[in-house]
Amino acid sequence: MATAHVNGITVGYDDEGTGAPLLLVHGHPFDRTMWAPQTSAFAARGYRVIAPDLRGFGDTTGADGATDFSDFARDLAALLDFLGVEKAVVGGLSMGGQIVMDFCRLYPERLLGVVLADTFPGAETPRSRADRLATADRLEREGMGPWAEEALDKMVAPYNVKDLPDVADHVRRMMHGAPVTGAVLAHRARAERPDYRDTLRALAVPALVVTGVDDPYTPVADGELMRDLIPDAELCLVEGAAHMPNLERTGEFDAALRRFLARVTLPPVNGYRHAVRARGEHVVVSGQIALDHAGRVVGEGDADAQARQVFRNLDKALTAQGATFADVVKLNIFVTDMAVMPAVRRARDEWIDTANPPASSAVRVSGFIRPELLVEIDAQAVVAPTGQE
Repeated sequence: MATAHVNGITVGYDDEGTGAPLLLVHGHPFDRTMWAPQTSAFAARGYRVIAPDLRGFGDTTGADGATDFSDFARDLAALLDFLGVEKAVVGGLSMGGQIVMDFCRLYPERLLGVVLADTFPGAETPRSRADRLATADRLEREGMGPWAEEALDKMVAPYNVKDLPDVADHVRRMMHGAPVTGAVLAHRARAERPDYRDTLRALAVPALVVTGVDDPYTPVADGELMRDLIPDAELCLVEGAAHMPNLERTGEFDAALRRFLARVTLPPVNGYRHAVRARGEHVVVSGQIALDHAGRVVGEGDADAQARQVFRNLDKALTAQGATFADVVKLNIFVTDMAVMPAVRRARDEWIDTANPPASSAVRVSGFIRPELLVEIDAQAVVAPTGQE
């Protein structure tokens, strides 16, 4: 853990890895450890993952100051300033997602992309506002324990409380351990937050919306609403999860996040090449990356970065045909050097949904592709031929 002194408070945060920045915002009444699986996994995949404790939670001070909901977003912006990060993919779950929406409202120029998990954009109704304020009063009166025990099997699906005891224990510890004053003030500030639907309509960057199918707090309809409001959004519904899909179904959550991050953080490389040609009812789309004869990529990065850029180029070619990786029925990957095959497979897994892979997928060594290319990919996508290049 590191600390930063910003906005008159001390922020405790994790900052791991190098690469495109990913800022993860925890929910109520949790702390940054709710993102521990993603922090380590995505740092290892070449991202800089920043996971702070919010004002009044975990190792961050300021429990007596979160009286305005926008304090949280301002703290995040100040932390990014402290770290020298101009733009980031910003993601949050539950209250963290609403803080992210507030960040979008206040700092749209600092976004590379947005991740909204198990959250909703509307302001409180008179009834829900009264309920939230009553809960804050109860926490102040009774402490965190009684409410935490009642909330556990809503945060974590009842079947996961039984089958995933380590996850349930982690969530229970975070709720019991939350500072009462910080939790109370955050809940009261949250009750007065604005409506973010217009903010989402104006969002100019891609967004990933994730919802646990069995979430009683933010049902699937909330995720569908956000997907429909945001101009460029995809919705991932996580089966077998309630309010904490990143912990209850880490594999599924991480797979969706991997594909999204690859799309928004990897622009097509210099020397971008792709081809589109008709073959019967299929369109064959190729995404390539050019190397010089010394093996240097026309772009940037090592073998992993090169392979990921190949898939980014392929994604652009598919998009030009009105298709996505979900439409791909056959994926052929040709390499000239067997040493890059592990990197290619890792990149493939970032883009391809392993639960619904193409009917055919293979990585082959070939001497027939152009000698200046390290990797060439052909994907047969079921889209109508358009002749676009």
